[in-house]
Amino acid sequence: MDVKMLARTAAVALLAGAIVTAVVALHDRGQDAEQPPATEGTDPLAPELARCKALGMEAAKDASCQAVWAESRKRFFASPEKVPPKVHQDRVKSTPAGEEGR
Repeated sequence: MDVKMLARTAAVALLAGAIVTAVVALHDRGQDAEQPPATEGTDPLAPELARCKALGMEAAKDASCQAVWAESRKRFFASPEKVPPKVHQDRVKSTPAGEEGR
């Protein structure tokens, strides 16, 4: 096999790999747009944050979005002493009386 044929085969293989990669990336991006935003029911800011995300660049001008982002930043950067822990009662494992020391 001569060098020209080997170079052409390598180029075709690279091109095919690039096309497959692009198709997979575009396919994955399309699926993300179809799914509704995941929001946790216990966070009161989640629906408003999702609305602001959906607005895109227009959210930068929206006063409500700016306020909810400020509150979200405040929560994120708050020290652990100031933020009460989230306890999900449905996930808390209860221990029968008298078995605490085991």
